[in-house]
Amino acid sequence: MKRLVALAAAVLLAGCGAKPEQRAVDACQKAVTAKLAGKSFEIDANDMLAKTQKQSDTVMQINSTVFFDKGLPAESKQTFECRVQFDANDASKEPVVTFIQFTW
Repeated sequence: MKRLVALAAAVLLAGCGAKPEQRAVDACQKAVTAKLAGKSFEIDANDMLAKTQKQSDTVMQINSTVFFDKGLPAESKQTFECRVQFDANDASKEPVVTFIQFTW
């Protein structure tokens, strides 16, 4: 039981210290999921993380790919661009998605 509590605490603390790049990926994943609600799709968080670019001290941009109906005969893919902005006065606040565009 003690190990389970320690593991849960470690996971919670790790989430609090997430790097800005990971926080940008998380925000973009949420935005993509909201835009594509009801569709069968997959996005690769590792690819998004690898393609995260710092545009300024407070802005990050991610260009990646979303796969529709992956593994099915009708599989297709589209690229997308997502930009997030961090609060310059409070780095602990969640970043805000300021732009998301799918290249159809």
